[in-house]
Amino acid sequence: DRIEVNGLRGDVVDQTLLSTRIAEVGSGPTAHRYTGRSVTLPNSLFLTAPLINESALGRFVFRSLAVEVPAGGDWQAAEQRLLEAATAVCGPQLDGARDALVKRVDRQGMDSMTVTPMVTVALPSADKVQLLLRFPVPLEHALDMEQAILRRYLAHG
Repeated sequence: DRIEVNGLRGDVVDQTLLSTRIAEVGSGPTAHRYTGRSVTLPNSLFLTAPLINESALGRFVFRSLAVEVPAGGDWQAAEQRLLEAATAVCGPQLDGARDALVKRVDRQGMDSMTVTPMVTVALPSADKVQLLLRFPVPLEHALDMEQAILRRYLAHG
């Protein structure tokens, strides 16, 4: 599992009765590279601090990627390019993500969600439109796929 607790984030590599060891991953939800450090957490920490399990869907996770465009520009064309880039990059993974999601929904009684890449629109300021892309990726390829989507989006702009 990839977890985050008290600002520490990483992949669980060992668990004992008293502690959990993680291979640290850079901080923040957009960092996916290992730092090279190993962190040992006392299990008592899990009783007092919120624990985020980023790999609740198994090997698939949902990621978000924000792109800002000028409010007066053609944000609809940018949205379409972003969706096309995400669909091209994520397409081969969608069946696996869908299967993982169905298993989680059945097991945990959750409302069903879609794995299809989707964009929501926000206005962070009067002169900018933010396009927020949500898409599924295998956890171990999150950074590579995010970069592939971004590069494809920029190349076709």
